[in-house]
Amino acid sequence: MSSLNVVVYTEIIKETGKTIDYISPQIESVFGYTKESYNSGEFNVKNQYHPDDLKMIFNKTKKIYTTKKSGTLLYRFYHAKTGKQIWIEESIFPQYNKEEKHVANFGVARDVTERVEQEEALRHSEERFKQLSNIAIEGILFTENGITIDANEQYAKILGYDSVDEIMGKNMYEFISDNSKKVVEKYISSGRKENHIVVVRKKDGTPIYVETRGSYFNVGDRKIRASVINDVDEKVKKEKELLESEQRFKLLSEASQEGIIIHDKGRVLEVNDLLCATVGYSKEELLGGNAYDVIEAGSRKVAEEKELEGSTESYQVNIIKKDKTSFIGEVQAREIPYKGKQ
Repeated sequence: MSSLNVVVYTEIIKETGKTIDYISPQIESVFGYTKESYNSGEFNVKNQYHPDDLKMIFNKTKKIYTTKKSGTLLYRFYHAKTGKQIWIEESIFPQYNKEEKHVANFGVARDVTERVEQEEALRHSEERFKQLSNIAIEGILFTENGITIDANEQYAKILGYDSVDEIMGKNMYEFISDNSKKVVEKYISSGRKENHIVVVRKKDGTPIYVETRGSYFNVGDRKIRASVINDVDEKVKKEKELLESEQRFKLLSEASQEGIIIHDKGRVLEVNDLLCATVGYSKEELLGGNAYDVIEAGSRKVAEEKELEGSTESYQVNIIKKDKTSFIGEVQAREIPYKGKQ
């Protein structure tokens, strides 16, 4: 016991007052006074308590004595020698005789300043996190052994919950779709921290795409995982629709009995094989070039005017081939979405 900042004492209670019968040597290092100075009355302990804690100390000790049950106090105390404020945790065990008269107290007091200051620093950091995370556009989730211990409001909002309280205590895998669980497990087990896209399920069961990343950090001896998510459902679905439309174009153009050319203000973006065969150019020769180069000069004005008008009616122009021969071709144009553009 001598190597710890723990004070053990026995206090005798008489009608004339209280006296310390036994107290461990640590009293001087922890509190800054001796057994003799306390018993002699030269040292008034009450003067060392923080003024704001006096009422609490009085009420709690009164409760211990009236209920005849042990209790623990946590209070601020000014060290008698250094004047430094410390935090004391004191447990009191009241003792009664056969007549139920309060005759003594056994007590254990310890300096818990370091613990209280660490808890206070953690509380302040958690408050700062709450303030920052609740204005973040990203959803933030904290889990311990897979169980939700905290989150910000945005995380709850993305998943369709009314409040953070609804998701507290849930296993993080409850939010992840079956098809994405193995992906998440792989990223966690490998320690990878880069963004990746997974499917999560909202409160009503609706699946949505989110972009997520996560990492571990330690709080004391606890291992906490922080995960961040962004709602990218609309973006991913548009990209999938675009890819599907491009794949459909490719399949349709390859099966088409007409030559097809896609251009943006004249710049060739795509052509099908039939058009290449018709004009005698390879796809590589046409891509990036001017679509009007395959139209004879005398017909270009007609084609340009039709484009400016946005006409979808068919018209005829003279098409010039790579070998400089020409033929009359029928053209019909319309605007289409292609790689995110019209």
